[in-house]
Amino acid sequence: MEKDKKKKIAELAFLDSSEEFELPHIELCSNKAATIEGCRGIIEYCETTVRINCKNFVVKLCGDCLGISSPSTDTITVKGNIVTVEFST
Repeated sequence: MEKDKKKKIAELAFLDSSEEFELPHIELCSNKAATIEGCRGIIEYCETTVRINCKNFVVKLCGDCLGISSPSTDTITVKGNIVTVEFST
């Protein structure tokens, strides 16, 4: 089932689905929550900044009253007032 999901994401993103890939999946719910699947760890965490290591880049979320939960080993949910989302290599 998980492989079918990744294949469908690749098709939607116009990627070559024949190659194996591990792209993170990021879902925003307004500016109140962000769920990131495919995480490799938390680099920085405080009330105003959360930086999360993904395979090919780092996701940085900035805002107010940020808190995290980890429903699984590779998924992190950040809740609070999210103001910016940045990507860096």
